[in-house]
Amino acid sequence: MSLIPLHREEKTIPKFEDLIIVLFGVPKIGKTVFCDNCPNTLFISTEPGQDFIKSPTVELRRWQWTDKERKYFESQNQPVPPSFVDVVTELIQLKAQTNFPYESVNLDIVDNLSDMCRDYICAMKGLSYPPANDFGKTWGEITREWRGWIGKLMRAVPVRFISHCRTENVEMMMSNGMKKEVTRQRQSFSDTKPAQYLDGIVNSVGYVFMNPEGQRKIMFQTIDSVVCGDRTNILQKLGVLPLDWKTVSDAYREQAEKDGLKIRA
Repeated sequence: MSLIPLHREEKTIPKFEDLIIVLFGVPKIGKTVFCDNCPNTLFISTEPGQDFIKSPTVELRRWQWTDKERKYFESQNQPVPPSFVDVVTELIQLKAQTNFPYESVNLDIVDNLSDMCRDYICAMKGLSYPPANDFGKTWGEITREWRGWIGKLMRAVPVRFISHCRTENVEMMMSNGMKKEVTRQRQSFSDTKPAQYLDGIVNSVGYVFMNPEGQRKIMFQTIDSVVCGDRTNILQKLGVLPLDWKTVSDAYREQAEKDGLKIRA
């Protein structure tokens, strides 16, 4: 049997709810509340701040508990709090059953989760931090651990990664050949191996901000002052949108229809 398709099938694209997205912005700007309006979603939380959302939330303290830590809880007759690995394992088991309750997952915030992964690998090796003199071996182990479990989660359910933002100054080339220094915003979860892994697989990167009129907005288009990204080639066409889940989802669907694209059921 040939694996090469003999005809071009009708192109379909994911629903907005099914996109793998990174959202970034300053703390308390509204990223969590925005994602909370996605139907049937679960939050995996690595920091406080989910007290006023309606979606189910699992609060994490560890990437994975070491055997020593688990024995401590047992010795104190305390239940072991959920770790990220525990949560992903349970989600995969639930997905194999009927009536899986979640259509997406939000990692809030992903920066802390990456630190938890690093700290777990270091603890297993008796280190406080990856050493600079092991030729990147420890960082390689951290990256493999990260890719393995994040990959398992994404194969089970669409994921949104919530991050903070950072300000950086860069030199940019103008059309006249001159350079200018620009202050721009970008996601704080960047420039590490785990972050680079996400760079290669996410569909879109959105920036959440407040405009001069005090209105909360979201955009997916890169401009001089903001580093976003959009592999869908749909969201970047929408410009600046109100920070409202239904508004963004409807605009995505309408633009897809204009572009002659069919959204999967």
